[in-house]
Amino acid sequence: MTNKNFLDDISDKVASLLPKAEALGSEMKGELNAKIQSAIKSSLESLDVVTREEFDAQARFSIKS
Repeated sequence: MTNKNFLDDISDKVASLLPKAEALGSEMKGELNAKIQSAIKSSLESLDVVTREEFDAQARFSIKS
């Protein structure tokens, strides 16, 4: 699963939890999903975590040492 798919899935799930989210038009729902994705991205970036690729590279480096 790519990061984009992950964020899409999470934002869809969050949007579906909001009252009357299904009643929104497609334009409003898209805007809502974009705002949710932005908030999730911002929160994840502030956690100071690494990507899977960075983790795997560091693990390979550690094994060689």
